[in-house]
Amino acid sequence: MDFIQQAIARAEPGSLTPTLSRGERGLRPALGDMPAPCASEPSRIAPANARLGPPKLAAPILLLPLGEGRDEGRSLLPSLPGAWPVGQSVLNTPFPMTRFLRIASALVLRVVCLMLFAAASAHGAASVGGVRVVDDSSGDGISLFVENRNLAAITLTVTVLPENADVNFPNPIVLTCRERGRFPLAQLTGRPGAETFGYKVRYDWQFGLGGAKHDASAVYQLPFASGKAYRVDQGSGGSFTHTGNNEHAIDFGMPEGTAIHAARAGTVEVVVDRFDHGGMDPGLRDSVNMILIRHSDGTYGEYVHLQRGGAKVKPGQKVKARQLLGLSGNTGYSQGPHLHFAVFSPKDGATRETFPIRFRTKERSAVVPVEGETYRAP
Repeated sequence: MDFIQQAIARAEPGSLTPTLSRGERGLRPALGDMPAPCASEPSRIAPANARLGPPKLAAPILLLPLGEGRDEGRSLLPSLPGAWPVGQSVLNTPFPMTRFLRIASALVLRVVCLMLFAAASAHGAASVGGVRVVDDSSGDGISLFVENRNLAAITLTVTVLPENADVNFPNPIVLTCRERGRFPLAQLTGRPGAETFGYKVRYDWQFGLGGAKHDASAVYQLPFASGKAYRVDQGSGGSFTHTGNNEHAIDFGMPEGTAIHAARAGTVEVVVDRFDHGGMDPGLRDSVNMILIRHSDGTYGEYVHLQRGGAKVKPGQKVKARQLLGLSGNTGYSQGPHLHFAVFSPKDGATRETFPIRFRTKERSAVVPVEGETYRAP
């Protein structure tokens, strides 16, 4: 399961209002009513005689959490029909006690619902934000930055298409943002004689630390409880979905609600825990629960198709091998209840490498899993 998003933003010459379009590729777990994981910030037009100074190499900054940014597009607060509008006085004119009780009940219901919604959204909101390319027209040119609002690292491929301008880097630009923050991308300078200049930008991004090298000596624990045994329903190179970005992924067939344990120690950086549907409808690719864990070598382990409400860990939490992570499920694009597990590192914003992995079993100290075989955890 790879998380890839593509966006295109363009500023029309002579206009301060860009048009915006988006496209998607790959198996991307969307996040319900959370902000779109990739939203482009509008570009701006700078004076034709603009010239750019040295790049602004600001240190990464902690961005606002979900729901507090200025370009979120959607509120995390649910719509509660019948709830009294915030800020409206209800005591400035006389009215019957029955009406007062109805209003009080509505207010209490609103508070309770908001508390429940906040609790249900806590995992995703803390770990999954968005990615934007933003600009700053300070000085004599345009500086472009990448804003990563995710707790996890991201890797992007960015193409900057200047209009009446020059860019200081050749296209495409591949970069990795190791954490949340704002990172310098490129600089534009207007060409002599042009009255205005601007740009279009197109980018793909996915979770992961580009260039991470997998520790080939690592032996993984089977991702389920000690003594339990499950069959590999789809192994490396499986014809259904294990090609390309998922070449070395492993699918373990298991009943929904099976305890899922960490195959390797690391830090939890993504938790999506809100979806409850699964099946062979490709439209369900955007509705999958998962946990991503960053390992000490920079690779990520992904545990996908989990049960709604089954996550037992939180973003930022450090976990040990064999520690309980959550419960298996059948969410997203899936043939049936199973756990999808893979270890990966991005090559760029759209492609990634998954690594062959060895598991410790009850019978052997290190085994490469084979499709159709059953393995028991020691």
